[in-house]
Amino acid sequence: MKKNIDEIAKQQRIVLYDGKCKLCNSWVKLIIRHDKAQQIQLAAVQNSVGKALLNWAGLPEEEIHTLVLIDHGKVSIRSAAILRVMAYLPFPWRACAALRLFPRPIGDFFYDAVAKRRYQIFGQYNQVNALQADHPHRFLS
Repeated sequence: MKKNIDEIAKQQRIVLYDGKCKLCNSWVKLIIRHDKAQQIQLAAVQNSVGKALLNWAGLPEEEIHTLVLIDHGKVSIRSAAILRVMAYLPFPWRACAALRLFPRPIGDFFYDAVAKRRYQIFGQYNQVNALQADHPHRFLS
């Protein structure tokens, strides 16, 4: 499986997200709705592929509090991950990627403020929420 995970991480664009977080699930729905070119695949950090990809990226498998983008072997987290994903979506979402011009510590400050309180503000599911894919290979599991 290690070789397979290495190939997946280096050959694809993958967003790792918290499958129990309602805010994170809304973000995934936005990706599914607007990524008509089907450039981005998805994996919940709670499933085996998500955990293996976190491990591949050198991130903890438990208590992950960030969105992760693995883009053909390059790992981005927090605000950088969100803004890089935005760059792959059509206008007007792509325009949001211009926020990368702001210093990362500023973006990460706001990202962390929301991430730490996401369950209290937006709620959470008792188990990983099963989302509807727009094509058969959208979700890695």
